[in-house]
Order: sequence, then C-alpha cells, then structure tokens
Amino acid sequence: MGLARRLGLIVLSAALYAAAFPPLAWSWCAWIALAPLLLALREATVGGAAALGALWGVVAAQGVGTWFVYGVASYYDRPLALGVLFFAGVALLLAAPFFAAFAAAVAWLERRRGKPVPVLWVAMLWVALELARARFLVGNPWALLGYSQTAHARLIQIADLTGVYGISFVLAAAGAAGAGLLDRRLVPGARLGRVAVAAALAGSVVGYGTWIVDQPRTEGRPLRVAVVQGNVDAGSQWRRDRHGSNLTTYLVLSQEVLARARPDLVVWPESAVTFFIEEEPAYRMAIRHLFASAGAHLLLGGPAVAEREPTARFTNAAYLLAPGGTLVDRYDKVHLVPFAEYFPLARFEALRRRFARVRVFTPGARLAPLAHPAGPIGTVICFEAMYPELVAAEVRAGARLLVNLTNDAWMDRTSFARQHLEIARLRAVESRRWLVRAAATGISAVIDPRGRTVAELPAVTAATAVADVQLLQATTVYTRLGDVFALACALGSGLVLAGVALAHRRPE
Repeated sequence: MGLARRLGLIVLSAALYAAAFPPLAWSWCAWIALAPLLLALREATVGGAAALGALWGVVAAQGVGTWFVYGVASYYDRPLALGVLFFAGVALLLAAPFFAAFAAAVAWLERRRGKPVPVLWVAMLWVALELARARFLVGNPWALLGYSQTAHARLIQIADLTGVYGISFVLAAAGAAGAGLLDRRLVPGARLGRVAVAAALAGSVVGYGTWIVDQPRTEGRPLRVAVVQGNVDAGSQWRRDRHGSNLTTYLVLSQEVLARARPDLVVWPESAVTFFIEEEPAYRMAIRHLFASAGAHLLLGGPAVAEREPTARFTNAAYLLAPGGTLVDRYDKVHLVPFAEYFPLARFEALRRRFARVRVFTPGARLAPLAHPAGPIGTVICFEAMYPELVAAEVRAGARLLVNLTNDAWMDRTSFARQHLEIARLRAVESRRWLVRAAATGISAVIDPRGRTVAELPAVTAATAVADVQLLQATTVYTRLGDVFALACALGSGLVLAGVALAHRRPE
C-alpha cells in the first residue's frame, strides 16, 4: 500500500472519530472510525505504524478539540500562536504516544502472526491505550471513544460494570470487524466470523442496557434542587473593580426560583463568587437574608484561604451553607489543572493569565462528601468530573448525590461545553447516582442515574432549572472495583504480546 493511500485512510479514520463527538455528534461514526486506521496499518513496519498512529492521534485531537487553540489563547489573553503551541504540546505528549503504541502493537502482531489481529485482541489493545492515556501524568481522558455514545441510554448502561472502557471495547471491536470485511487476506468465512463476534458483543451490551433501562426507578430520599446559571463573563469577574458584583446576578436569579419552586437545595457553579466567603460578612449577610426565609441550603463555588502564614495559599472550593448562612461544610478541589490552577513552569510569563490577578491554587487534602442534612453530597469541581476514580471515591465515602460545579465560560460558544457535559453524564451511570451540574455559562443539567437528561439550561444564558432528585445509597460494581475491566484488558494485552513473542521466538 502506498504512502498516500495510508495517509488518506489515517485522515478518514480521524475524521470519522471526531465526527462522533459534538458539534456533529454523529455517534454512528464511532462504530467504523477505527476501520480505516487498521486498514492503513496493513503490512506496515512497526516503526511506520507507530508514525501513522501518532499522526492519527494529532489529527483526531484537532478534529475533536477544534475549540482548543481559541480557548487557550482566550484564557491566557494571548495571541493564537500560543494556542497553537499549547495544542502541539498536549497532542504530542498526552495523545500521540498512546496511539503510536497501539498502532505499533497491531502492526507487530500482524507481522509476527502473518494475518490480521483478532477482533477481541484489537479491542483489548485499544482499551489498554485509553486507560494509559487517562492515567499518564495529569491524565488526558478527554473524548475517549465510549463517550461518543452517551445519547444512547441502552448502550451506556454497561458503564456500571466497566466504566467508559466497556463501551470503548465494543466500538473498537466493531471497527476491527469493519476492517476485516475489507481485508482481502481473509477468506469470506473469517470475515463474517469477525463481524459475528462484534455483533454478539454489541448485542449483549445493548441487551444488558435494555434490561437496566426497563427496571423500575430506584427510589431514595427526595430532594428538590434548583440550578442557577448566572452567565457571568469569565474575564470581568476577576477585575478588582467588579469584586463581588456577580453575587447580585446569582441572588436575583435565586430569589426568583426560591419563590417559584421552593427548592431544598440551590446550586451555584464554580467561581460563582470571587471573594473569600468565610471572610466577607457583608456578602454572607446578603445570602442569609435571601435563604433564611426560604429554608434552602446553598452549594456554591469560590476561592478559599488554605493558609495565611507564612505564605498565603488558596484553594478552589465548594461551600455548603445552611439557610441561615452558616458554613456547614467545604470541599477543596484535589485535582488541579496545570497551567490554569497551578503553574508547573511559573517562570514563563506567557503561560500566566492576563487577568487583574492570577489565581494559583493549592490542591485539597482529601475527597469527602459535603454533609447535607438529607444525605452526603459528592462534589467535584470542573475537570474533576473527567476522572471516574474521583467520583467513585466520593460514592464509596457515602455520597448519595453527585454535584459537578464548573466554569466553561472561557470557551465561549464552542463545542467544549457540550463535550464536557457528555463526559460528566457517564459518572451518573457508573455510580447510579443523580448528577446535578451547575456551569457558569452552561451547559447546566440534571442527569438521572441512567444517564438521561431531566433538565438542561442552554449555553450562554442566564437561567434556572428545577428538578426533583433522589438521594440513593446502593453501590455498583464499578464504584466498588473501579477500572478492573480496563486493567484486565491491559493485562490481557500484555499476555497476548508476550505469548506471540514467545511463540515466534527464533532459535539461537
């Protein structure tokens, strides 16, 4: 196969992969996305396959993250060139190496065996690379293949056993079967056999999902929740002359929803307040006057002081306030975003945000649910919702409701907000918990334990939403065991590679 044809297949595969995610969200593309990639690897050298895999990773990353360059430049208030350089660094360090490893492994197996890699082997290798990508360094679990299917309730229920990786496994197997259909090295019976394996796998997953979806809804302690989306500008809220000004926006919206719906809990997003709520009695008084008469608790995001002396340290926090304004509990974000909440290369001024003041946070010490009187609330802030192990730890610690506070305002009207929401959605399925998501500029939503949207607020809109949720207690296999399925795939991949190496070892 010529280089031009291989490159064409790589671009086609990456385009299909990207098209499965918002803004297009053509989820069917994910079922065939890997087929052109696998065809491009036919009879390739191991080194050539690694290069093709790395290229695929960069092209797919750009296709999914069309918002990345603009978002980074906007976030740091710098030229687009910084966004391009930042994207190149992330794609080459946190994406390309894993896809290169996958492609090299497939090519090596084919060359050693002299025939295409079995469907289930391909699926195992793919899940192993996704797990590595999600856990290496800071972790890059954005747009894992399984997240493309969140619109299909019957397909994603397997997440309560396997997490997102079980869905990715099915899709990777389908891609391998599709490549087999077009591979002339296989006899017709072998081609159909590969399709049969993938179809049986997909049918089993959909059957399990259908059974789950058709079960009666689990009832727990009821709680009426109101989400307030202030649509506050990301840049102006950090200007000194606007210190505390966006509090008025949230108070006005909350006053309306408190009078109309009488919720038990009101949720404001990450960075809803930009002052230290524990040290601002005047602002606390304004909150108390509104919420005391309504009898509702308030959960909101804002900065907190971790330490004043000898060096000031701050955290990105979530506060739970009683109706009388008393601080009930506080959660400090434990998984910070590099170059946004802390600066690994702080000496490089170009990486600092050009706001009136630059935030540098210290990570929280522990994951612990907030102590609401109705039941513990597991809270994750912004990108923490991408890491299922954090949410599972909250549930194991007793969380009966999940709340995700986020601020996606810096990405403006791009597809980022929708992609972020779809990732968070699967946390509800994995743990069988209601998920309340409050985003500063959207998309805010309430998701039920089967991943279905109960309420949603459109992006770039100031609005409120109300939903009745249940505080649940039962745990799932995934919550208890975590990524054991993905780890089994990684182990299985290692055993396959070792077994083939031993079986084809040349005598000395």
